[in-house]
Amino acid sequence: MIEGLVSVAFVALVISHFSVHGVAKSAPNPTQEYLDAHNQARAQVGWVLSNGRGQYGGNQLRVGGGIMSPRLVVESWVEQKKYYNHPANSCAQNHTCGSYTQVVWRKSLELGCAMAVCGNVTASLTVCFYNPPGNYYGQSPY
Repeated sequence: MIEGLVSVAFVALVISHFSVHGVAKSAPNPTQEYLDAHNQARAQVGWVLSNGRGQYGGNQLRVGGGIMSPRLVVESWVEQKKYYNHPANSCAQNHTCGSYTQVVWRKSLELGCAMAVCGNVTASLTVCFYNPPGNYYGQSPY
């Protein structure tokens, strides 16, 4: 595996599963787009590949009235960065940062994402799973 990149094989497996079963709508290359968006956010905080084991962590985003591209989904989670105080490892009061910290969690080695479109494009749900999970209390994501 290339240092600093999430496992392409794991993402491809998850995307392929949902594509074959008709649940995911495919973008030109959604696997690469999810990876690129995650890895860009991780590179900005000096994320380095590390080893770990555990259950999956996850992020999800529901969009009403349409479909959001993989990059925009990840960017919506990364927007929480403005509320995250890295030196204090805390989030601003009345805000959430957990989606952002999971995206950049240094020990998450594998990423699997898929999108389901509900009805006639009235809503979509994107879910990304991380292995091992992040957001352990008292631990910094990077």
